[in-house]
Amino acid sequence: MHPTVRAFTSLAATLATVGAVTFGGIAAPDTDRSLPLVSPEVRPAAVITGEIPLTVISNQFLYCSIICPYFLQFATTVPIAAVQSPGVFVSAYGTTGSVPTSFGVAAQSVTHPAYAAMTGIIVNDLIKVLPRAQNALAVAVVEAMKTAGGQDLDTGRTRILDALNAPITPNPPSTAITTTDSQVAAVEGINAGSAVVFQAPEWLLLGATETAEAAATELATTGDIDSARAVGEAHASYWVNLSQSVLPGASG
Repeated sequence: MHPTVRAFTSLAATLATVGAVTFGGIAAPDTDRSLPLVSPEVRPAAVITGEIPLTVISNQFLYCSIICPYFLQFATTVPIAAVQSPGVFVSAYGTTGSVPTSFGVAAQSVTHPAYAAMTGIIVNDLIKVLPRAQNALAVAVVEAMKTAGGQDLDTGRTRILDALNAPITPNPPSTAITTTDSQVAAVEGINAGSAVVFQAPEWLLLGATETAEAAATELATTGDIDSARAVGEAHASYWVNLSQSVLPGASG
């Protein structure tokens, strides 16, 4: 799944999970006019109906503002480079007289912008967007479990909003406060699912473009097909190992 698709859906589960925390426990309007009404100014901000869903939605636009420019970069630079690559090959051949070297130069003219754009997409997603969204989901799940166990609604809402509004920083720490084994297991399940569905595949996707870039660069530099193949294999092995290292049960 592409990161932008995930950026617009990663917290969809949050809406479902925190529905009870967001709306549950908000009593219907009292028809007995003899009872005093609570003035809006003394109601906790977290009690405002719809605040959590609105924050979730606004976050999707925020996440897109971080990642989408690189998708646009990929969509514009790579096709143009691909169209121009035959001309790059002809020009390089006229200079070097080497078919392998010229092919490497032409390939690199495409792989370089592809890798640059993919780096912006994947790194920003895995280092900034995913950790923040994943933490918000973990907090929402934990607080929903606590509310089901008797915790007051406002505490859960406040903690969820704090997670949803947390600053976007690289690799932020988890803010889920677990107090039971079941809550710990829930957070671990979210982390494991994230690794399988998002982290490992995205590292592989970035690795594919970086491997192509490394092999093309080697071929353009040396004109040696075997050397370029060896470089590509070495880089591919690195990225496969990296993607495997984030999976549940991986050592170190």
